[in-house]
Amino acid sequence: MQVCTSPAARCCAGPAVRTASRAPRGASYGPESARFAPAAFRGFSLEVNPVAVLLNDTNPRSLIVRLCDVLSSLRIHGVVFEDDTRSEAVAQILDFISAQTSVPIIGINGGSAIKGSTFLQLGSSTEQQLQVIFEVLEEYDWTAFAVVTTLFPGYEDFVDYVEVLTDSSFIGWEHRGVLTLNLTDDPEGSRLKRQLREVSAQIRLLYCSREEAEAIFRAAREAGLTGPGYIWFMVGTNLGGTEHLPEHLPVGLFTVLSAGWRDDLHHRVHNGVAIVAKGAEALFRDYGFIPEFNNDCRAPNVTQINDNLHR
Repeated sequence: MQVCTSPAARCCAGPAVRTASRAPRGASYGPESARFAPAAFRGFSLEVNPVAVLLNDTNPRSLIVRLCDVLSSLRIHGVVFEDDTRSEAVAQILDFISAQTSVPIIGINGGSAIKGSTFLQLGSSTEQQLQVIFEVLEEYDWTAFAVVTTLFPGYEDFVDYVEVLTDSSFIGWEHRGVLTLNLTDDPEGSRLKRQLREVSAQIRLLYCSREEAEAIFRAAREAGLTGPGYIWFMVGTNLGGTEHLPEHLPVGLFTVLSAGWRDDLHHRVHNGVAIVAKGAEALFRDYGFIPEFNNDCRAPNVTQINDNLHR
């Protein structure tokens, strides 16, 4: 079984593949940090062969081209991808590649899978974050809240899951509506500030990208909505493990972080490879084979999704 891993944009072929992208300005992962000898996985009944691939650039075009080249040239059973940009766009690209090829991809920094892909995450999902947040809201009797989202991919699922949590609960939640923001064509932020002021609830559940959070919190601060008395819960954007935080953060800001971001890169990649290897091992034990994937980004996915990943 082949696994691909990578730091600073490296990938391995085998039960798991990991890729880490270019680090911010001048920093980079050392090529050795994502290399693993087969002996590191000798506890498995199958032979695990991690293949390290270094990606020097993870702009969308370079990332797609490089990963597709790796998948078409090597017999890969999984990919483990790690990068230090924590860009939501990277997760969406990996999700697309997984859906097109049916190759399992482990995203160390999380992301949410689209229909037909086997893109997994080691971070907490939107649903898991919301479950934790609603437990906090219940604990402090903060039953009145509003939902604020942008058009960031996944926002409709976010809104739907909030409805599921409130409708299926015996708690008397007071859902004061959904504000969907369009941040384009508003360079001064005047429209944004007006819309945020119109939200009646002091507790706000925010779903957006990291870049959008900058503009939203800046406008909220100028509108006087980030001081004592206002509580913001930020969903979908992992603020842990990074030196750069959005400016103008509210005094009362909550976000859910998974403990895994504290682990070093080598340990996170090792866990990703082990996840794919464990799944392949269980599939081989129960069904007697390990599937061969499409591995061609240009051809339609002909693999039966239910047969390519043991759940």
